[in-house]
Amino acid sequence: MTALNLSRRLTPARIAWFIAAVLLLASVWMVMTPRRSSVADVSPSPSGQQTTEVNQQTAPTWTGRIPLAVGLTVVSVSADRLLGDQHTITEVTAVSDEAVTLKVSMDTARNGRFDGTLELSRADMAQSLHYNKIIYVDSPNTRRRAGSFLGPSSKVMTNLKTRGNATFFDWRPPRTQARSIQTGGGPEMAVVRMKTAEGSPTTFPVLVNGTLSRLPVIHASGTLEWDVDGPLTNVEFDFLDDAENPLTLHRREAEIVGDVTEIWLPSARSDTHVERQLVDAGRAQAYGIFFDFGAATIRPGFEEVIQSIADTLTRHPSWSLEIQGHTDNIGNAPANRTLSERRAAAVRTALIERYKVDGARLTAVGFGDSQPTDNNDTLIGRARNRRVELVRLTQ
Repeated sequence: MTALNLSRRLTPARIAWFIAAVLLLASVWMVMTPRRSSVADVSPSPSGQQTTEVNQQTAPTWTGRIPLAVGLTVVSVSADRLLGDQHTITEVTAVSDEAVTLKVSMDTARNGRFDGTLELSRADMAQSLHYNKIIYVDSPNTRRRAGSFLGPSSKVMTNLKTRGNATFFDWRPPRTQARSIQTGGGPEMAVVRMKTAEGSPTTFPVLVNGTLSRLPVIHASGTLEWDVDGPLTNVEFDFLDDAENPLTLHRREAEIVGDVTEIWLPSARSDTHVERQLVDAGRAQAYGIFFDFGAATIRPGFEEVIQSIADTLTRHPSWSLEIQGHTDNIGNAPANRTLSERRAAAVRTALIERYKVDGARLTAVGFGDSQPTDNNDTLIGRARNRRVELVRLTQ
């Protein structure tokens, strides 16, 4: 009986009126509700207003060179299901006709941290078919290692560009404990056969000197075949389109994805990088401050940006700064909020204890993952979201 009475009340006219009312309420709700997007294109300014952010698609194309010179710093992140995540900072510390010396700080989620030096032969960087990314955490000084390290050799890159295909030997840690026993703890080798992919040349997003840019790359795809007992695996690469310095900016295969997320050119981390942003906009994104995995410990040996903040405050004695910590969305929100607060506090402590900045001029707050400046679906997006921002509080 109740159902019969209800059906009599739902006339076509009343149904049409009900649908129109629902649509009207929905449109009002969409207008009144702040928009949230996985690709954030705005971020809060100090006054609470919003400022437009450049995203990965609209970033300008980099037109300069990335020279292999003293001071060049390359930051890369990789997600490896078998070996765990890695965050590596590599700085060129010496260049001669015979060799290039690198300072490497590699923090791994499972195997601890490596801080040491590597020396590469210029002849190998030019001609070798061996791409050697092996780092032994317990051996901090590896002298004159064989093969290339930051990317394939110039010869491999030239073959790829001129012939459309290339082959190289890829060296890496053993895949399993059993293979580690078989190799005596040494590396494994695989053969990579690749060719230029459709759409190449193209561009790839990287933070260059703290600014999001798109670098010209050669996009290649192919297969990786282990020398012993391994499946044939599809791989893809994006190599910097520069035969003299063909950095691997992106690599993906079945269990690994790795990207270069930041590049700092020689002498680029000057005081004016932070100071200019604070003068012009009242806030600055202080990329270039690196922390250990999931911790608030500032990585040693890479403190140029913190020093530039201190020098900027010396030149502007009336300024006070709010130091804001931000994270990506890996992990839960409360833990990210706590981590961001601890990292902001670590920067404040470093400024006070190492550079003698008056603590009364500095406050530290953390926002966790609540204010992304990019999406969290890519390694570069998460790298942009893991940041320290500075807000000028006084004129």
